[in-house]
Amino acid sequence: MLHIYQRVPSKISTIMITFDAGGRAEGKKFTPGLAHMLEHMVFKGTEKRSYLDIPREIGFLGGNFNAYTSQEMVCFHISVPYENVEAAMDVLSDIVFESTFPEEEFLKEREVVKEEELSSQDSVDSFIWDEFCKEFFEDRIAEPIIGTQESISNFTVKEIKAFHKKFYKKSNAIVSYCGSRSKREAKGLLNKYFGRSSGKVTHNVPTFTPAYKDQRTKIITRPKLEHAYVWVCYPGRPIGVENEAAEDMLFSILGQGMDSRLFTEVREKRGLCYSVSASAVGFRDYSATLIHSSTREENVEEMLELIDKEVLRIQNTCVTDEELERARNKYRAQTYSITERSNSLARTNMSRAFFGLRSLEELEEEANSVTVQDIQRVALELFDKDKRLILICKEEEKDVHD
Repeated sequence: MLHIYQRVPSKISTIMITFDAGGRAEGKKFTPGLAHMLEHMVFKGTEKRSYLDIPREIGFLGGNFNAYTSQEMVCFHISVPYENVEAAMDVLSDIVFESTFPEEEFLKEREVVKEEELSSQDSVDSFIWDEFCKEFFEDRIAEPIIGTQESISNFTVKEIKAFHKKFYKKSNAIVSYCGSRSKREAKGLLNKYFGRSSGKVTHNVPTFTPAYKDQRTKIITRPKLEHAYVWVCYPGRPIGVENEAAEDMLFSILGQGMDSRLFTEVREKRGLCYSVSASAVGFRDYSATLIHSSTREENVEEMLELIDKEVLRIQNTCVTDEELERARNKYRAQTYSITERSNSLARTNMSRAFFGLRSLEELEEEANSVTVQDIQRVALELFDKDKRLILICKEEEKDVHD
């Protein structure tokens, strides 16, 4: 159990509880998608509260309550007016640790999750992401978090209870709380509703050394597309490496915002797309660097040439001092924005503790010392052309009949 508390001058307080119980925790023992199904079932009743009582009580408190499951973690969070933070902790602790998983609610919610899985298939972005994961990753990361229609149909209450018992232990939890209470008051509330902190983060899922494939291009198809979707993907850097701020600032210069190099070259100068961006997605072992956009199919080759040109330019020539300072200011603005909202700060503090990352304060200091040479070093490390995947999603060809 790890408690994280940060006092903020806000009238909204946020409490967040997280477990290393995401998709990867299923391993080979549990049915794919079960971690996500359990996230849904936590809202379906305890000995003290029915599935109808829970949303009504949260609404009465003025609360904004939600949850999410990723490959790495499952997280439940609630934001309320500061006056109601203790009542919110009572609700959160009850549903996370004392859920009863009634059979009739399970059967209904399993159908809801099936509908969620079907609706995700309507999204082009979700379709491409799933295909990208299959091609780029291994292990459970390569599969959809939600599972498939077949795997969802195979869920049972018995398996839900077994997964909950194995992973939803107080000793495994990270509880992140941001609010206006004193540190002493906050500690008392956290101890009362979640248990005492050991000061340690418990990970249940082992990591491994990834093996990335060699350079390749893969074309996937989907009916009724007006655009071709272009993803240029490289192996990323492991979470927690040095020069984290430099990596963020590299992406800012290359492909984040209307002043980025890619936006200027691909959209503004040539009008090939509506948007283009560069970013990273990371796990405790695997990670990826993504540049993505969309354009008409006849423009794909030109777009790829421009992306390749800008990647080579940022690798071979230092960015300007003006670009660096602009990226630094944007980095500051992003960090300051996080610290002014209890929900953003609670989530950031939780995530950084989960992955063993440096604090925001330490990152701010790092950002102030980033040099143009640091940006270039990170670019040379990130953009490994020998391991690059170009993924193109275009319209499915129609059958032509005489």
